[in-house]
Amino acid sequence: MKLQNLMIKMLIIGGLMGFSHHVIAQLRQQINGKVVDEQDAVLVGVSIQLMPTGGSDTLTNVSDERGMFTFTGLNDGTKYTLIASYVGYRRYEESGFVVDVNQSNSILIKLQEEVAKLPEVVVVGYGTQQKKFVTGSLSSVKLEQLNTYSGSSFAQQLSGKAAGVVINDISAQPGTDPKIVIRGIGTLTAGTNPLIVVDGFPLTEGSSLNSINPNDIESMDILKDAASAAIYGSRAANGVILISTKKGKNEQSKISFSVYTGLQERADKVEYVNAYETARFLTTARDNGYITKNPANRSINDDRATRLAKGASLRDLRIHYLQPYLDGTPGLTNTNWLDEIFRTAPMSSYNLSFTGGNTKTNHYASVNYFDQNGLVVNNGMKRYSGNFKVNSKLSDKFDFGFSINPSYNFHNVFDNDGSFDDPVGAAAAMYPFFDVYHDDGSLAISEQILANTAEDGALVENPVATRMKVKNNRFFTRIFGNSYFSYKFLKDLTYKISLGGDFSNRHFDYYNPSDVGSYRIPVASKIALASETNGTSWNYLMEHTLNYAKISGKHDFNILAGYTFQKENGSSTAVNATGIPDDNVRNIGG
Repeated sequence: MKLQNLMIKMLIIGGLMGFSHHVIAQLRQQINGKVVDEQDAVLVGVSIQLMPTGGSDTLTNVSDERGMFTFTGLNDGTKYTLIASYVGYRRYEESGFVVDVNQSNSILIKLQEEVAKLPEVVVVGYGTQQKKFVTGSLSSVKLEQLNTYSGSSFAQQLSGKAAGVVINDISAQPGTDPKIVIRGIGTLTAGTNPLIVVDGFPLTEGSSLNSINPNDIESMDILKDAASAAIYGSRAANGVILISTKKGKNEQSKISFSVYTGLQERADKVEYVNAYETARFLTTARDNGYITKNPANRSINDDRATRLAKGASLRDLRIHYLQPYLDGTPGLTNTNWLDEIFRTAPMSSYNLSFTGGNTKTNHYASVNYFDQNGLVVNNGMKRYSGNFKVNSKLSDKFDFGFSINPSYNFHNVFDNDGSFDDPVGAAAAMYPFFDVYHDDGSLAISEQILANTAEDGALVENPVATRMKVKNNRFFTRIFGNSYFSYKFLKDLTYKISLGGDFSNRHFDYYNPSDVGSYRIPVASKIALASETNGTSWNYLMEHTLNYAKISGKHDFNILAGYTFQKENGSSTAVNATGIPDDNVRNIGG
């Protein structure tokens, strides 16, 4: 009896243990999964649903930063339907998935991109429309088209890509803003500059375009006619360029780094004649000038004293140092001044960007360093810029976003006005008989001015010395940005408030020393000059808009009402000085 009772107890305990094991197995069953795209890159934030067949309790989960997800506490032998959905990808669904205690219950989900041709959308001012519905004159340029050309500003990239938009470089200096003409002169300030709107913020007319990093631009839409641009009022008389910068997407965080570098060279084929040919040309020209004023009384063989006695001007005299060139003496100085002032100039850009987000919030951030040397010696620009943007859907009714764009530009410039202070203009007036440097490597200064004074030749300073000695630096700091808050009262009615600001500061530092000459002034007679200019400007914006948009059958209604207030304040101070006694203090402080 005791043995029988013991066996019964053992059977009960064994059954309880088996039952317990079965219950624990049921409670501890789980599904482990991973979500990737077609290139096996993990996808973060994918929505996963697990629905038991015939049941109503749906389990939900989201893939983590490794693309992993886990469902626990599942029943062994139960069939489930597994659904994975993600913005921009096709819905994944697997029915009849069975949890088996003897299996690993692991699954790999590979999502395919949803390739759908969306209607082309353009920005038209305070909103977007499908391009096929826009009746005004409009051009749209996308990121891919802009990136086919590397330049310091988006205006250079836009050249030739939009019909009816004429872009001309007014200077070969890096950082100089090209002139953009969409329509004729028509603004209140009588300029030709179009209104440029960045992410809804209208910039000051004529402001520098170098504060906008071309790598941050997603697209540009250009409003050309009065009907398209009317919403911006008189400022839009010369057209409007609407710039949309990149923003984050509802996808896993992504870091991108891009670099490009290149070389710039002169495109012209201009070649100067050599020194020996130049000597013959100058001598022949002066002889002809001397004789034609009185052919009966003057001869080409008249010497200097005779010519002066017959009333010759200084420019009727032969240049005194050219005889060795006329005699063909070999090995004399033969400088090509175009080759001396121009160079092969490198240009490079480094761009680092961060983007990511989820179904509620997305973000985009970028930093850029751009360095461009000018084709003329001792000339160029450097730019440091950033772009930071966040958009968030706070709820079904509330949306919020902001963007900020800081930049710092340094320009080393020269007078590019065609005068003899312009190195390009000076190179055209420099004779090849003079060297750029002395044998000891020091700059040859005022040699042509001093040598040509006796016959009033070209009294131009060595342009290389001018570029190396004269300081003309310009610094630009700028921060502009915009923020918005929108509330959807009804399904089709939305209120939006926007607040924006644009602050800029400029500092020009110019110093022309006494140890280099200028046109008709040799170094011994030169007085040092200095100037300094400082300026700031504030531009701020407040907008309230109420937008009603509804599609009913074949009809599309879009009604906008709003109030905009924008104001700009600015100030500038310039200080000029001459007669600075010491070139060691190369600024206005001297």
